Amino acid sequence: MAKPFIMEITMAINFNTKPGFIFGANTLNKNQNFFEKTVEKLSSGKSINSAADDAAGIAVLSKLEAALSGKEQAIRNAADGQGLLQTADSGAAKISNILNRMKELAVQAANGTNSVAQREALQSEADQLTAEISRIADSTSFNGRTPLSGEDINLQFGSSTEDQINVTIEAVNSSDLQLDSGRVSFDTSSDARDAMSTIDAAIEKVNSVRGDIGASVNRISSTIENLSNTQKSTKVAAGRVSDADIAGEATRRAKSQLLQQSEVAMLAHGNASKGAMLRLIS
Repeated sequence: MAKPFIMEITMAINFNTKPGFIFGANTLNKNQNFFEKTVEKLSSGKSINSAADDAAGIAVLSKLEAALSGKEQAIRNAADGQGLLQTADSGAAKISNILNRMKELAVQAANGTNSVAQREALQSEADQLTAEISRIADSTSFNGRTPLSGEDINLQFGSSTEDQINVTIEAVNSSDLQLDSGRVSFDTSSDARDAMSTIDAAIEKVNSVRGDIGASVNRISSTIENLSNTQKSTKVAAGRVSDADIAGEATRRAKSQLLQQSEVAMLAHGNASKGAMLRLIS
């Protein structure tokens, strides 16, 4: 009897080179890298954590941060200048009070009813006050500077050589106010009247110095306000470049997690298919 014809059909079974399996594994690796980047941005709050994140953006951010740092230092410089001027004004105010007292003594000494003893007492107090004016002028200091001894100060408010304010404070010690060397004498009524004119001139000069100080303080205050506004604008601009979109990154992280779970499930399914193939040939 003739043998029946049997046709054999062979089908290749590959365990390690299934296209779907390779694609799934590759996608999982890419998605893992994307997930890590998203977590990095959420953790730091920054969209740019390295030059690789945004090469152009990091160049812009670097310039903004440099400008911001310069403005912050300029504000500190301005505040230091304000502190020096306010210290100087405080000392000048004390000198002004002393001069007012000296004017009062001179008016009293100009009266013809004073005895010799009274004139000596008035003169003694005037001499002490004159010495005190010099002591205040020489001891009023800020960071080692003694502005009431005469100072010419340049305050730097920016990176340019033009970003300066020059402040000049005239000296107001007894010599500069023309109060020393016996110019304030109460020996006679006539001498006392001459002393009144000398003291009036000293009062006028101190008032002028205080006026210049006040004008400089107001100018510096305006400069600080302008610098602060510019600083805020620069911070906002830097934030737009560097700050992460938290809502957007959170959404992307959730999407990445879902994709990872799906890819892991598909890879697990692929492994299960391999097991079924092994059972077929065992």
